[in-house]
Amino acid sequence: MCSQLSRFTLFGLSLLACSGDSVSQVDSGVHVDSSVDAHPCTASATYAPTFDSNSSAATNYPHGTYSTSVDPHIETFGGLLNGDPSPDFLDLELWGMAGGFGSGDVTTGTFTLTGADIDYGSCGICLAIGTDAMGFGSNAQFTDIYMAQSGSVTITSVGTNGSGTLSGSISNVQFAHVSFAGNHQTLVGDCTSTIASASFSAPLGGKTGLFTGKLDHRLPIVLHQRWR
Repeated sequence: MCSQLSRFTLFGLSLLACSGDSVSQVDSGVHVDSSVDAHPCTASATYAPTFDSNSSAATNYPHGTYSTSVDPHIETFGGLLNGDPSPDFLDLELWGMAGGFGSGDVTTGTFTLTGADIDYGSCGICLAIGTDAMGFGSNAQFTDIYMAQSGSVTITSVGTNGSGTLSGSISNVQFAHVSFAGNHQTLVGDCTSTIASASFSAPLGGKTGLFTGKLDHRLPIVLHQRWR
């Protein structure tokens, strides 16, 4: 069964998820495509990405960027996984006061992806793949989302006060195809993907205003809307 996605945009792009028999629009301009209940796996079985300044970007969203003082400090990294006409993207979001960060801020360390960090609604160290991106901005869409279900993320630098570099690596990460109903993530159970290892490093672009789901840099960056 396919469920409607109503939570977030990934890389500033809209996500495709199953909901009914037509494409509809929900929170934050997210487009939901539910015309097909079963389709071939859209992620590669494995990826071995190498990110550079032309294929990746990072952004800092300081504490309180949004509407209230409870909004956490967030840092994001997005990178191209392949050069297809409709490419796949890797998305890393670091949410302070959530998941592996506990009640603390975004920080360095090695984090095992388990528990809250494998659910997009609760993660602090959030790692996902968006497949077959079509376009950019408010009219863009992904075909599927694969959420990390195991492995580890090592963060070696998070910058200082929104400047500097977000860098680190991921190791032995297994991703699984997921769908969403409201704020609830469900494993579809049909498709998986793996990244054995990858390193990432990008200068942090700073943000001071309300997140709009669009990026001013080379790539769109992810933010889901759980505190919006």
